[in-house]
Amino acid sequence: MYMNNNYLILVIIIIILICIYCGYINSKSENKCTSDNTYYLRLVKDFNLERNYCDKNVTRIAFGSCNFQYIEPTILKYIVAFDPDLWIWLGDLLYLDKKYNNDNIENVTPQIIWQQYAILKNNQFLKEFKMYKIPIICIWDDYDYYRDNAGYDIDESIYRMSKSCFLNFMGVKPNDIRYKRRGIYTTYTLKSKCKKYSAKIFLLDVRTFRTRMDILGRDQWNWLADELKKSCADINIIASGSQILASKRGSSWNGTVSRHKIINMLKCIKKYNTIFISGDMHYSSIFSYDNFIDVSASSLSAPLKKPKYKDPGLVGYNLVSHNFGFIQIEWSEDGKHKILTGFIDDKNKPHNVIQLIGYK
Repeated sequence: MYMNNNYLILVIIIIILICIYCGYINSKSENKCTSDNTYYLRLVKDFNLERNYCDKNVTRIAFGSCNFQYIEPTILKYIVAFDPDLWIWLGDLLYLDKKYNNDNIENVTPQIIWQQYAILKNNQFLKEFKMYKIPIICIWDDYDYYRDNAGYDIDESIYRMSKSCFLNFMGVKPNDIRYKRRGIYTTYTLKSKCKKYSAKIFLLDVRTFRTRMDILGRDQWNWLADELKKSCADINIIASGSQILASKRGSSWNGTVSRHKIINMLKCIKKYNTIFISGDMHYSSIFSYDNFIDVSASSLSAPLKKPKYKDPGLVGYNLVSHNFGFIQIEWSEDGKHKILTGFIDDKNKPHNVIQLIGYK
């Protein structure tokens, strides 16, 4: 009986320590970092795709993910027509472990990675897309990193080739710190045409350091906290290859320490003017959770026939078609900027457009 009691006590202690580590028991932090951000969402039924070029107080950002390199991404012409001030690749730029018929490549080698990028570079639609000189920034997810759900423990030769090909394809200059530093996380500041306002985009690397319970790794967490504290942008946008606020597990941040941690970080630093954007799931959704939203745009060329999950935080409806996401910001001198977000499909039709009211 004595040994059984000791064993039970030991098990209880271990469980408590695990809970503390995962951030579920942290009352001091939770009490300190509560949110005073209150906003609501309004469905917009009459969103105008045409851009008013006389209005310099409007900024457009477009983003998307999941581009199968053997399929022509015809939706790119509608991205050009939308005329964004910035385009963001949100991961799965190509599928390194897939053949043209979608069969798996069992052994992905550095040579195969190089060959897959050679195919992507010859894509005529992508060549034409680059000709329009739309500023482009990027982050990867699992398939353009290595293969499905890959994380920190891939072979070093695979990692080096994948990183080099990715950054090279995106036109990242050789002296960029991402070539030298572990991971490809970075930031980008987009100024309004009138130069008075700005949006800061935080591009997170959700693969290089990913473990079962943590997404970003210590160095990237420290970097993110420092960059958020320094940000004087009117709006912050955090970009992730995988969904941050979705409640269903899948390959999202849910079920890890990281979702709780990033939300708590934003509350502590009081960066309530932050929007999450993500990709990955081959259908598009908007999620609301704990006074933040995640606009998840997918897929550019390989949509599913129906959504995998029904999420309790879903705003509006899931969009199952070729599509891309957008954020339109109408800047205002009183600080009450009008923020619209949603999706545009391959028939150039807007979907699930919402206005964020009271987002500050």
